[in-house]
Amino acid sequence: MVSSLYFIGIDGGTESVRVGIFDQEGTPVGFASRTYTLKHPRPGWAEQDPDEWWASLVAAVRDVMSKSGIVPDEIAGKETVLPIPTQKHAG
Repeated sequence: MVSSLYFIGIDGGTESVRVGIFDQEGTPVGFASRTYTLKHPRPGWAEQDPDEWWASLVAAVRDVMSKSGIVPDEIAGKETVLPIPTQKHAG
């Protein structure tokens, strides 16, 4: 039986992913983040590797869970903010 329940929030941005764990009152319990590479193969271009996003997310979640001492069964809910731009330059 789980004694306390927590919530995990994930924020994926342009340069990093940030993960926070919060208790039922909304009090922060722990945070972790991981950066990822932004490549510029040509002037005006920017590219990122989705596999690197995933690896960074997994590492940040594992880190915050480890630092906070919370186990997966104690996570009651998850909230994710991951804007995925898909703009292509035509021309």
